Amino acid sequence: MSAVTEQGERVYINPGEGVIVSSERIAALESERIHFATKADIADLRTEMARMESRLTWRMILIGAIFQAVGIGAIKYLP
Repeated sequence: MSAVTEQGERVYINPGEGVIVSSERIAALESERIHFATKADIADLRTEMARMESRLTWRMILIGAIFQAVGIGAIKYLP
C-alpha cells in the first residue's frame, strides 16, 4: 500500500507492521543489498582464485618432476 506525503514524496506503508518507508529509503536499502551481494561475490571469487592457484601450483610441480625424470633418464640411458 502506498501514499503520498504533503511534500509529494511517495511512501510505502505495511499495515501489518505499521512501517512507513519512503522511496528514497527503499532505493538506499536496495543499493546496500547490491553492495553486500557484490562483497559476497568477491569473497567467492577470491576463494575460487585461491583454489585455482593451488591446482596450478601442483600442476607445475608435477610438470617439473616429469621434466626432471625425462632429463635424468636421458642422461643415464642415452649414450
